[in-house]
Amino acid sequence: MLRNSRIPLQLCDSGQTEAVIDRNCEAFLRACALRGVDFRRTLMLGRQQLEDTSFAESFFRELGADSVESIDASEFEGATIIADLNRPLPESLRRRFSVVFDGGTLEHVFDIATALRSCLDMVELGGHYLGTSPANNWPGHGFYQISPELVFRTLSQDSGFEIRGVFIAELRRRQRWYLIRDPKDHGRRVYWRNPYRTQIVTVARRNELIDLSNFIPQQSDYVARWQTEGHVTDAVGMRAAIKRWAPRPAVDLLRTLQRRRNEQLRPPLFTPVSLERLGEHIR
Repeated sequence: MLRNSRIPLQLCDSGQTEAVIDRNCEAFLRACALRGVDFRRTLMLGRQQLEDTSFAESFFRELGADSVESIDASEFEGATIIADLNRPLPESLRRRFSVVFDGGTLEHVFDIATALRSCLDMVELGGHYLGTSPANNWPGHGFYQISPELVFRTLSQDSGFEIRGVFIAELRRRQRWYLIRDPKDHGRRVYWRNPYRTQIVTVARRNELIDLSNFIPQQSDYVARWQTEGHVTDAVGMRAAIKRWAPRPAVDLLRTLQRRRNEQLRPPLFTPVSLERLGEHIR
């Protein structure tokens, strides 16, 4: 059986090798609690640990949890629920938890679509899904690195969820956090290039109970193209004409400059935020 439990992530860049919920992730979870996230019935994907390598149940109880459970495909860390996230979960787990927290598990699950549907469906009405996943510069860590597009399209009105905040955290000695805009709202893809391992951090609330068994999101820029029914806007037509008639070196230079501009972590797609004031950016 494929083991779902996360490999320790070293969320802070301070020489720690076993940290899963580090002080920065703790600050994020505390900000969620201050902004009304109800931790009374918490489920961890994998049995999460703190920087001192102790398990995290006591920390979630500080946030208001009456019960803290963990799900894993293996018994080796003492998870309370043994189940393989590659497979549909038992009906008894549906809509059971006020918080489902992924501290770095889903990127290790091969059938991530099945796992995502199951994790979202374990959240009760009014409950929250909280996630921290590798987004950049972790190519050997698991099966996947998670994109903003996947987060925004999956945790959407179509699935009964509402995003309350999506952040990028650069895992440098002093972490840098950025609030991300939805690619759909901005009308183009959200991507970046940076030299640091980077996490994508998410808080979303379940506002409607929708059957997720057949939920399949589509990438927003392709949907926008389909909705134009093949019509080319004046701006697109003008750009195409310039590229067709301009000298090739000039076109290459223009593309390089545009790509470099788009790859920077800066407004309007990325807004720097203070970790100490993170709650102000959770809607």
